Amino acid sequence: LWRVAKAGHVIKSQAYKQWIKNSDAMLLELGQLKGVKPIIGKFTALIVVKRCNLDIDNANKGVLDFLQSRNFILNDKFCEEVTARWGEAPTGCRVTVRAIA
Repeated sequence: LWRVAKAGHVIKSQAYKQWIKNSDAMLLELGQLKGVKPIIGKFTALIVVKRCNLDIDNANKGVLDFLQSRNFILNDKFCEEVTARWGEAPTGCRVTVRAIA
């Protein structure tokens, strides 16, 4: 996700930037942003990833950061439980977040 630039500071990798761009486009195309209210407190996350040659645990950080940046969740520090697993995800990844009362 992240790369160290020549100047020594950390930047998003090109692959990560492209993933964010593709994710935004898919949300708009599918109408997934209509009527969404952010989860403002504790929540759980289920991340289903299409099988590939990456480590499954690498999915968590990018997905939770994306959910926060797009106001699906207020802050990823409120995640009480995250489960990542291989499974059916035609576009690469499926995410389900649930508020905890």
